[in-house]
Amino acid sequence: MGAAALELVMTLKDEASGKLDDIKGKFGGVNVSALALGAGAVVAVGALAAGLSSCVEAAKEEEVGMKRLETAVSGTGASWEAAGGEIETYLAAQTKRTALDDGEGRAAMTKLTMATGDYKKAMDLLPVAIDLAAARNIDLGTAADIVGKVHNGNTGILAKYGIEVADTTELG
Repeated sequence: MGAAALELVMTLKDEASGKLDDIKGKFGGVNVSALALGAGAVVAVGALAAGLSSCVEAAKEEEVGMKRLETAVSGTGASWEAAGGEIETYLAAQTKRTALDDGEGRAAMTKLTMATGDYKKAMDLLPVAIDLAAARNIDLGTAADIVGKVHNGNTGILAKYGIEVADTTELG
């Protein structure tokens, strides 16, 4: 719970307790059950406010992630208006297929788009990053960084994660 939400709950509880004590004194303890019910309602309202605060924070984080992806796509020269719907549809499908969190998916797409300079190529590479994250038990952001670096020719980074690549120079 955020500090502001906790402060709000504590303030509401303190104010309600004082008012309830005044009422209790006036009624001589006749209806203590009603007072307890009122106190419970105040706590519930405070918890609801804290929950709403968490939802607002999550929505802000989601918006920031979407804006970062938009900036990355636009930075490649592609139109976000044209690409945005395609990317969101793709991420929704990946979310269903792999239990991917769409916020993590957007962050990985942002990294891959920046690494490849092409959002369509990033969409091709995202499943590779998802598989790498699962296979090596690393977060998707790290996996996207690795896949982006390998795409750009840095295969040496794979050894750091215990992935051996066969020498293919003699196969041709």
